[in-house]
Amino acid sequence: MDAGIIAALKAGYRDKHMELVTKRIDPEMPEMTPKNKTAFYVDQLQAMRWTVGVCAAMEAKTIANCFRKTGIIFPEESAMPAPPTRRERVKLSELLI
Repeated sequence: MDAGIIAALKAGYRDKHMELVTKRIDPEMPEMTPKNKTAFYVDQLQAMRWTVGVCAAMEAKTIANCFRKTGIIFPEESAMPAPPTRRERVKLSELLI
């Protein structure tokens, strides 16, 4: 994986985690923190859901940059069509050379 994809994934995950922690430390909502756990506790299912959500929200440009560095896509911007949006269905062969 490219460092840009990893950095974007970590940043998105960290944002979700800190949002949860700030909700849990709110004195008006003590029930938010699971019993016998710290405010930073996240179960595996929640972590997986956050990861899927962050990946789904990742910009196509970030992913295209990863493929450009591998040489699968030409490095020149003019040779590469605009990256598809998340909702478009595109054949892999259309993205290659």
